[in-house]
Amino acid sequence: MSVLIDIKNVYSELFEKEKNVADYVLYHFSHVVDMSVMELAQKSGVSDATVMRFCKKAGFKGFYHFKISLIKDMSLSVEPSSGDIIMNDIEKAISKVFLAKVDGLQRCAKMLDSDVVKHCIDNLFIIP
Repeated sequence: MSVLIDIKNVYSELFEKEKNVADYVLYHFSHVVDMSVMELAQKSGVSDATVMRFCKKAGFKGFYHFKISLIKDMSLSVEPSSGDIIMNDIEKAISKVFLAKVDGLQRCAKMLDSDVVKHCIDNLFIIP
């Protein structure tokens, strides 16, 4: 999801209270789409103005633009359901499933921090 990637990209530039909003969004993004500014502020433990500043710093025009972008990203990440697959055309069905999985893996790879992954790998091989 590009909204979540955008948030991770600006995370280090956020103030502490704005990070509270970012953390809440990153861990509860599917609930955020149904919230108002006031609800997100309450859940994050910040003011309404902090939520608005967070949205602007994350690259959005405001809270509404942020929510619409998040909803769009969520709709793009929905995997094909059994209703989308017509069993008469098994090649198309296989292709749809594989494309959805590849897309999910690519989004996941974009969210990984290579320095953190390297640090984890290095620590796996340290003998106590």
